[in-house]
Amino acid sequence: MDFLIGLSSILLLVPFFILVVYLMRMLPREFSLGAIVLMFLGDGVISAMFYYIGLDFIESVKYLKLGITCSFILATIFKVVYMILNQNKFVSILEKQ
Repeated sequence: MDFLIGLSSILLLVPFFILVVYLMRMLPREFSLGAIVLMFLGDGVISAMFYYIGLDFIESVKYLKLGITCSFILATIFKVVYMILNQNKFVSILEKQ
């Protein structure tokens, strides 16, 4: 059960990534790197929240950490696939100005 609680952090990581991609479309080209930094920081904050909140009611911290790690792996795979399938949009974002 602890593993599934850690893995459920993907339910926040994926929508956060889609939000950052939406923000990248609205921001000028110069701020694209800033949006990526925001994505890294946001992923870290989401995972830290899951970890520190979960410490209160988790029996095995090892499996919680494993679940959070697996959610990062799945979210990264989702990000790569999403960017590959929509690379024309990302190129147009960078060439917007």
